[in-house]
Amino acid sequence: MKVYASYENGYKEQQVAVKETAQVLINEAIAARLNNGKIKADELALYGAIMEEAEVAVAYARKQYAEEQGGKR
Repeated sequence: MKVYASYENGYKEQQVAVKETAQVLINEAIAARLNNGKIKADELALYGAIMEEAEVAVAYARKQYAEEQGGKR
């Protein structure tokens, strides 16, 4: 994947891929830690907040990309 620095060259599309990949990696890491018993009960809220933040970042990136695509038509 080519890394874009400007909005004109596909930056927002790239950000969707980055955020989606980050979300997958976060979910996999949390699942692995849960399976290994490395997450304590009092940490569950923190990990839930991390997952929620990743979901929000993906939704925002998708929205920005969709708006960009709508503006190009």
